[in-house]
Amino acid sequence: MRGGLVFLCSIVIGFSAQGNPKASAPKRAAGSATVCAPRALKLKNCYLDLDKNKIHIWQDKIFLKDQIHRDLEPISLGANLVEWSLVRVVKKKNRGLLELALWSPPVGAGDVETLVWTLYEVENGALKKKLEKIIRRRKRTETKGYKYDKMIPHEIRVRQNQVVWRVGREEGNL
Repeated sequence: MRGGLVFLCSIVIGFSAQGNPKASAPKRAAGSATVCAPRALKLKNCYLDLDKNKIHIWQDKIFLKDQIHRDLEPISLGANLVEWSLVRVVKKKNRGLLELALWSPPVGAGDVETLVWTLYEVENGALKKKLEKIIRRRKRTETKGYKYDKMIPHEIRVRQNQVVWRVGREEGNL
């Protein structure tokens, strides 16, 4: 009887978590970053918190809400995004940054998809796009897999009290 009760409880808990969008809640990573869970990336529906700001990324839109302001920012790649690779918020030098790495749809005769790394700064209840760079390319093969180019090294760091981005050999201040 006890085993049947445990099984029944696990079924009820499993069904209640499936319909809940918060079930794919963000995970805390090392440092001060919050990362979307893999399930949320696959569904293209992610909720993140950054101090008093609530961020909801859904399909091709970013919703930002603090206690006073609301902002809606379309994702520049549009509704035809193939796949989300990374969505996270990072706090660097008291500046809130939203970091997206999204695969764009195939273009050209070669049907090449590109991984676009985009940085937004969250400031005073508004999203401001700071950077958009291509960091990888891929092409679908006949075996339903992908052939990837080498990933271009990219990062955000603090150097001499400034937030600095770097993609390959390019770098700049935010």
